[in-house]
Parts: sequence; structure tokens; C-alpha cells
Amino acid sequence: MAARAQVVAPPSRTTPQSAAPVEPAAPDGIVLPQTRATTAPAGAEKLQLTVGRVRVEGADPAMAIRIAPLAAALEGQRRTVADLYKLAARIEALYAQDGQVLTRAAIPPQTLKDGDDVRIVIVEGFVETIDTSRVPAAVRGAVARRLAGLLGKKGLRIEEIERRVLLASRLPGVTLESTLVPGEQAGGAQLVIEARHRPLSASLSASNPLGEEYGHWSFDLQLAANGVLGAGEQVYAFASTARDFGLFSGHPRRHIAALGGIVPIGADGLSANLEYLRADTDPELPASALAVRGALDHMSLRLHYPLVLTRRETLNLTGSFEILDERQTARRFGVMLSNDKLRFATFGAEWGSAISRALTLGGALQLTQGFDIWGARDGADAMASGVSLSRQGGRPDFTKLDADLSALLRADDAITFALRVRGQISVSGALPASAQFALDAGDALSGFDLGTLNVDSGFTGRIEAQRRVVANPVTVTPYLFVAAGRGALSKPTALEPGTITGWSFGGGLRAAIGGQVSLEAEIARTHAESLIEDETKLVASMAVSF
Repeated sequence: MAARAQVVAPPSRTTPQSAAPVEPAAPDGIVLPQTRATTAPAGAEKLQLTVGRVRVEGADPAMAIRIAPLAAALEGQRRTVADLYKLAARIEALYAQDGQVLTRAAIPPQTLKDGDDVRIVIVEGFVETIDTSRVPAAVRGAVARRLAGLLGKKGLRIEEIERRVLLASRLPGVTLESTLVPGEQAGGAQLVIEARHRPLSASLSASNPLGEEYGHWSFDLQLAANGVLGAGEQVYAFASTARDFGLFSGHPRRHIAALGGIVPIGADGLSANLEYLRADTDPELPASALAVRGALDHMSLRLHYPLVLTRRETLNLTGSFEILDERQTARRFGVMLSNDKLRFATFGAEWGSAISRALTLGGALQLTQGFDIWGARDGADAMASGVSLSRQGGRPDFTKLDADLSALLRADDAITFALRVRGQISVSGALPASAQFALDAGDALSGFDLGTLNVDSGFTGRIEAQRRVVANPVTVTPYLFVAAGRGALSKPTALEPGTITGWSFGGGLRAAIGGQVSLEAEIARTHAESLIEDETKLVASMAVSF
């Protein structure tokens, strides 16, 4: 640990990339049952006839091919009228399998004798009304706007219905349930929405991911106002402090403050997130070490659009433009040691899919491109001013590519295996400190102090074996894990290794109580070549939301 104490990581290495509240998972219980299914009238099982041809009207060519064998099985046969209605129900089931859950196969009034043709008419289903009377007034308009695209549209597919309902359920502070009930018109259905709205939300958390120089512990507070203006917006604030609780003191060990807002653009899921974050660090180092203060100002405008959104699959497109100013100063001398001024954009995609009940896959890809514009500092500025950049060889017009893959395999209802692989490639060589890739993370090489293992290009892999135990309202998940990673630095200094290889293994316990309290404890054995000695560390966290 002594070797590491001489090199102080800049504030960006212990600061979250975004302070926005985490979007809750989609509810499991979005109820989208079929509306009135075709059923035979009373006494139909007693009426018999010889069926001639079965003429199905209104089916598109692709569905007509699938319907033909079902119809042919009745043609020329002596069957009951109830059998004709069973055929109509099977045709409806074919449409439901194709995602057209509202489409009906109707048998219109007709007089039939032995050998006559039987008519079945395909009626495209649609949503004739949307009932939002049980949605709180503050968010009723926002919910209605996201669902309005369903009204009157013929041939609706389950994917379209799910998308609109999920968009409404993603409104900040909204918990939503939906049900389809029969409408008044042929093929019509009524979408009934019930919702609860939490206009104000908050969370408190404590965890010990930090190094000794910060006192190990971080205490975080997040506040959010959800949709109070009726536009589906969210305004949030975030504060984090080390255990000295120096939020408002002149020289805190570490404090972070952020303010942001998320606003919808249109009714199809596009949103914009504007955020400003300030971080100050003043780690407590040995008397023999150079005391360094850090400061970070980070402004960002992020866009998010769900291109695909169903209960089984999501594909989100993301983009941002960000301005970052990071400084490190020698505390005793008041001399600025390094200063990065970065302007960069990101372009990314995030995908997730429930391949089956047992297997869920996910992936993400993000390109980050820096620009030498609007006062960004480069090597020439560093030479002229005598204030270096955070990394030797760093440049403001950097380029990097990040990738993330995950898999969740459920062996049964209790046992799950989780795999996570992360990686980054630096296209432009040495990166600014804030753009480096962290090998140490809770979902990678856990057990290391936050900000310990930073590289320009690298990868990590982590495997967990989990067992879930439910005793309502408590869910407990003990787990074992092993993780490894490797990375390289471009143009390392004398204090930086050229490559870092590390691993960690151990086990832990995650617990959730009533959806509002979460606890986690993990003990990990860690190793990183050429950097620090092996250690065993207990990492713990607790969060309460209300």
C-alpha cells in the first residue's frame, strides 16, 4: 500500500459517471390478457351438419397458408356447430402466436344446410378506448400521451402494446398495471390503466469501496422530484461524502454534489438528461507524501431512446456531449500539478433479451470521441503553461471503444450463474485519467479500493454462482465469485506499470427487504501484479429508499 500512496488518483476515478437515479426494472406483472375469445353459443354441441368448404375471409396470404390445414380438417366431415367455433378459436390462437392478440375470427350469422360453405371472418383487433381514470391526476396526462398511439390502430401486435405500456411505466415515480377488457365494437378492446405515483423519492446509502486515504466509507444521499409538473420529467440532486461528513467544509476528504433533470421529448420514449456534477478530494496521506487536492467539474447532456422495448427484449440507443474540467493541486504549495479540459461525445447501444426462461443475455457498445475545441487543453498548452495534463501523452481528441457482455443462466428457480465480461480499447494511445478503464469494480475485480487499477486498454471477466432464497418480504442471495482482468497503459511514467494483471475471488451475501432496503457484504481476496500486495477485504453496503 505504501507504493500506491505516493500516487493520488484524480477525482474522476472515484466519482460516478452519472448521478441520475437508476431506472427501475420493468414490472413482471403487466397484464395483457386476450379480450373476449370466440366461444360457441349454448346448444351448439347438439347441432350437426356436413361441412362443405370453410371460407376464411380477411386473412393475409401468410396467415391463410397457416389456417388452411385447420380448415381442411373439417371440410367434408360431419361435425357439430361447436366444432366450427373451436376452429375459430384455433385461428385466433394462430394470430395470438403471431403477436396479434386482439384479432378475432368471427362466425357471422348464416343459415347452413348439409354441404354448405361456412364463412369465418377475420376481424382486426384494436384499442377503442383507454381508461386512465385510476391514474393520479399529476401524471395522467403524461401516461395518456404515451399510450395514445394505440387508439384506433388496426392489426395491433403485442410488441406495440407492450412498448406503449412499458413507456408509460417508465415515467419517473410511476408504478403501473394494465389490463385489456372487451370493448363495445367488433374486435374492439378497452385498455384499463391503474397507477400509483410517488412525487418525491429519496435514497440513503453507505458503502466502503474507498481507500484508507478517504477513510474507506462513502455516504450518499439522492433526492428526486418525479413528474410534479405533469410533463413526465424528473429533477434530482445527489450528494456524497467521506466519513468526515465534509460536505460543506473547506477541505473535505471527498465530497460530490450533483444536480440534474430528465425530460421527455415527444411521446415515443426519447429523453434528454442535463446534469452538472462537482467533486472535491483532499485525501489524507502520510507526512512524507505530496498532499494533493483534486477538483472536478463535469457537465453533460445525454440522450436516450428505446428503439426496441418489450418485456422480453430491449435495445436502447444513447448519446451524449460532455464537458469535463479536472484539476490537481499541491496542497502545501498552492501549485497546480495537472489540468484536463475535455470536450467529448459518446454514441452507444445497450441490448438485453430473455432468450428463454433459463437464459438472459445482454450487451453494450459505446464509442467515445474527444474534440480539441472550446478551450480543451492539449500538449502545447501544457508546455506553455507548465501545468501538465493528467496523463503523459494524453490528448483532448482521444478515441476509445467500450464493450460489455453479460449472461444469466438459471439452473432452477433458486440457482443462477452470472457471467460479465467488460473491455475497452484505446484507439488514440494514452488516455486522459477520466477516460481510463477501471479493472476494479463491483461487477468486475471487486475487493480493491475504488480507483486502484486504471488502464488505457483492458478487459475483465467475472463469474458468480448464486443461490436465491425467498422468505417474504426478505430475499437473500448468497454467492461465490471469481474475477480476473488485464490491462495496459500507453506511455507509462516511472510510477506506472506498463501492464496490470489482477484477480480476485471470494463470496458474499445480498439481501433485499420489501423492495426498500438492500444490504450487501462480500469478502474478497485480491491480487494485482507489480502494484500492491495481496489483500483480503470485507466490502459492505446498505441502501434505503423511500
